[in-house]
Amino acid sequence: MRKVYVAYFKEDTGKFYASEEYEFDKSLSVDDITDEVVRLASGRYKGMHIGINFDVGDDIGYPVLVLSKFRN
Repeated sequence: MRKVYVAYFKEDTGKFYASEEYEFDKSLSVDDITDEVVRLASGRYKGMHIGINFDVGDDIGYPVLVLSKFRN
């Protein structure tokens, strides 16, 4: 399993708001995980950016930022 750390930041100030942790199958791509995190946050944390980090030493060596304007 791949551990994923998700942080939500306010759009207008960029201040940290909340965080969550998820686990996904290792076979999922970065795009699949990003899509799933956005789906899980749908209807919650409106108007917030999403930052996605992976465990240290994970094959995915970079974080992902989803701007609020690209969320449903």
